[in-house]
Amino acid sequence: MDRLAVPVQGEDVLAPFLPPPAAPPPRHPGLRRRPEPRNMTFADGLDYWDLAGDFPADGQPHWQDYSCTTAGRSAVLASAVPEPPGFAVLVQEIDAEDYHGRTVTFRGQLRATGVAGRAGLHLAAGAAYEPPGAHLRDRGASSLTGPGSSGWTWHEVTMPVGDVGVIRFGISLTGRGRIELRNPELSAARPGTPE
Repeated sequence: MDRLAVPVQGEDVLAPFLPPPAAPPPRHPGLRRRPEPRNMTFADGLDYWDLAGDFPADGQPHWQDYSCTTAGRSAVLASAVPEPPGFAVLVQEIDAEDYHGRTVTFRGQLRATGVAGRAGLHLAAGAAYEPPGAHLRDRGASSLTGPGSSGWTWHEVTMPVGDVGVIRFGISLTGRGRIELRNPELSAARPGTPE
């Protein structure tokens, strides 16, 4: 019996007989939240960008009422039906830890076509489980355009980042129309610097 005995390290007597734990599966780089923006020129299509929205809970698949794509070096968010309900956002989500206590500015050039409601930049910070529009900054101020159409114009929105989990930035559209974004920039002031 002594020849068959196996020494055991620690208190787990079964450890020498069990297979090693499996490594977690690798994650797609687009699914991981990073502390810095990615694919800001849209050279890789919409990698790192997601379509989300605030759609009625009536059992209908309203996310199909909006579409997103790229056109050259621009991102495009558009209605796919004549009267889409709710609003849609094309956003990138990053980890907020490196931005705590700082002021963040998101800016970019927007072009609107046939906007019936509102369209503009989207900047929000909150918990990762909250919906994309939960803490939307600047509802109806300088970052929004519409109704109607406009040529390429610079817009920006600024907000302080507290003790939150994620920052979401991108473009939003409420109702019919099309909004395009090019040359997006996300920057942060150093803690304690004036805005």
